[in-house]
Amino acid sequence: MKYKLLIFDWDGTLSDSHSAVVACMQHTANELQLPCPTPESIRTAYGLPLDKMIEKIFVNVESQLFETKFYENIIHYRDQEQLFHDAMQTLQYLQQKKYLMAIATNKERKELLFALDNFNLHNYFCAIRCGDDGFVKPQPEVLLNLLDELSVKPQNAVMIGDSIYDMQVAQRANVDAIGICCEASRKQELLQHKPIVCVNSLTELQKFLAPDTDL
Repeated sequence: MKYKLLIFDWDGTLSDSHSAVVACMQHTANELQLPCPTPESIRTAYGLPLDKMIEKIFVNVESQLFETKFYENIIHYRDQEQLFHDAMQTLQYLQQKKYLMAIATNKERKELLFALDNFNLHNYFCAIRCGDDGFVKPQPEVLLNLLDELSVKPQNAVMIGDSIYDMQVAQRANVDAIGICCEASRKQELLQHKPIVCVNSLTELQKFLAPDTDL
């Protein structure tokens, strides 16, 4: 493959954090006496920065107050976040194949660093970009700054993610994208943004990036 750098989204791509986000979002809404959002309404906003998620899910809410309360509450739900079952093996395999790997996420940096510490993953990634670093997906600067830092040309990098924002940021930065999703309706959403492929799992991603593997 032509790629030197693999840029991973975090939530929903490497980490199965959806249940933690849903539980914390509902807890915070109840605490602020707001209508309790459904898991589906939260899913439709997944991948956005937290302030944009709040604006998308709720009507006439003070997003700054909600955001503050959310981050106060999320520490109680961190233990619900788990790596996808094939995430560790995939990262180990791709590292052995000499790929550079980075993370581009709209998650707040302190939360991502906590997760990387918790799962002992720091050594797999040469750079990270987070939602509080100045730019958020789908702003192209998220990827362009990574490429500049690592001296990688756009044609030698690929964005891997599960949301339309991952696909959009790749398009805007002239970087290829790979969608990862096993849900048919969501896969159709990703395909509208023209990823080079949409795979069902991280194991399938390995097969795509290293076709000679016997996985």
